Amino acid sequence: MTTTSPASSSDLTIPVQGMTCAACSARIQRVLERTPGVSAANVNLMTGSATVSFDPSSVTPDRLVEAIRDTGYGAELPALDGSAEALVDAQDAARDDEIRDLRRKLIFSLDAAVLKMVVSMPLASLLGPRPADP
Repeated sequence: MTTTSPASSSDLTIPVQGMTCAACSARIQRVLERTPGVSAANVNLMTGSATVSFDPSSVTPDRLVEAIRDTGYGAELPALDGSAEALVDAQDAARDDEIRDLRRKLIFSLDAAVLKMVVSMPLASLLGPRPADP
């Protein structure tokens, strides 16, 4: 972890998508803390955000977002207006997109499972065990 003087430090809260457990948030926090120019990072699973204190002369906000994405999670720079309401709206929209995607994957998986079962039933009766001759 790189230390910076308080005068040269900036704070940024980045919305993070795709975190499902404490291990997810811990992984992102470790990666951010190891990024050169970052003095502190706090990732909150419940709010779906990462708050980072960093030296703007050493690392850019885009690089912080890239570091989060490299761990396999979604991240975007917050809107310029920076209001809490806009941040919550953006997080809600991202969660809605994620739920739609998961629902689509679930329906596809169920369809594939039913199709496999329907196709395999006639084959099982044709290729199943035959009664032994006495």
